[in-house]
Amino acid sequence: MKKRKNKHPIDIHVGEQMRLARIYANQRLEAENLPKITLKKIAEILDVSQQQVSKYEKGEDRITASKLYNLAVILQVSVSYFFEGYKEKDTNMTYSVSYKL
Repeated sequence: MKKRKNKHPIDIHVGEQMRLARIYANQRLEAENLPKITLKKIAEILDVSQQQVSKYEKGEDRITASKLYNLAVILQVSVSYFFEGYKEKDTNMTYSVSYKL
């Protein structure tokens, strides 16, 4: 398996948002005297290792759409939450799209 050398800015942003969503979810749960959502628990639900969840949060690995959706359900946020605050100009990539009708 080829290892990526550079982290993509969107992967880093999504990872940071994942971590924040987990922290906020735990604050809500703590206020209600409910057990916290640990990395281990998230890993079990997503069927990945705890190390993999940590890599997602650091932007070292990309999370799949299905796992991101499941994570949104677990943390009670919308999928779009993970992309909030991201600016396209943060990337060095330019995209052009053309459609044939």
